[in-house]
Amino acid sequence: MPEMDGKEATRAIRGIEAQSGRHVPIVAMTAHAMTGDDAQILAAGLDHYMTKPLRKEMILAHIIAACPKGARAPEGAVEPVQAVG
Repeated sequence: MPEMDGKEATRAIRGIEAQSGRHVPIVAMTAHAMTGDDAQILAAGLDHYMTKPLRKEMILAHIIAACPKGARAPEGAVEPVQAVG
């Protein structure tokens, strides 16, 4: 991203959430995960991260987990939509 990286963007979003009381699930998708990157990614406030090669099933699982109760499942999803805690 030209203005900030994903960790900076996440910190900005989390700051907005602190005022609103809401939570936006954020999943990082990265090509270059090194040992120890997981701790830095999660410490920045991201909920999860995925490394390439990305798997459609895993992406859909994260989308489904973020869907509100009663939402229609994304096209191609196999699992039923679960309510977010």
